[in-house]
Amino acid sequence: MEKRRFRMGVNNNGFYTKINTSLKPKLFIETQLCWGHKKSALNPAINNHILGFVNDFSVFNIEHSTEYLRRSILFCCKAIISEEKNNFVFLSPRGDYRKMMFYFACRSLQTIYYDKWIHGFLTKNYIKSSLGLITPKIDKNLVSEIYKQPTPLICIEDSNYKVNRAPYSFFGNDDSRKSVFQFYKVLTSSLIKSFLYSYYLKCKTIKNK
Repeated sequence: MEKRRFRMGVNNNGFYTKINTSLKPKLFIETQLCWGHKKSALNPAINNHILGFVNDFSVFNIEHSTEYLRRSILFCCKAIISEEKNNFVFLSPRGDYRKMMFYFACRSLQTIYYDKWIHGFLTKNYIKSSLGLITPKIDKNLVSEIYKQPTPLICIEDSNYKVNRAPYSFFGNDDSRKSVFQFYKVLTSSLIKSFLYSYYLKCKTIKNK
């Protein structure tokens, strides 16, 4: 996997610029998206993304979190508009988030995998024709598979993870229902806009023929 850097050549013109403007630092503060785990559980690999500590809890740099979430969203938008496929798979590794995941997957008309991840689902092609996997938490079995069969993974990466290794993760709080809700809300809103824009482009192409 390539090392992540800010911007990474993303074109922010036109439709993508409108997607960018929906991400405000205020959102990260109000919904606790910028909070991580306790200081004792810090991950040295992401120290550069920690702004400071409040009551021994790590606080992510909001600019970094915003930038990585924007990058994940733009990847999804571009994939939908440029690819023939339009399917992302929502995964729910924890029972706490199942109802929430089900709601947002239905909201954006996407596929749902509604059980514990079983090693081999990707490498044995049980999940096919997917633009990417969306989950609030990183499952170690899932991560080992995306390295064997590269598949975009969009998720929250908290400060207690051993390494920052998901291709399209952003730094945030994966233990807060409010935080995870906002993660899904922002992401699926962008997916829906992209589907509509993709449909508009197809209709425009047909009309011009």
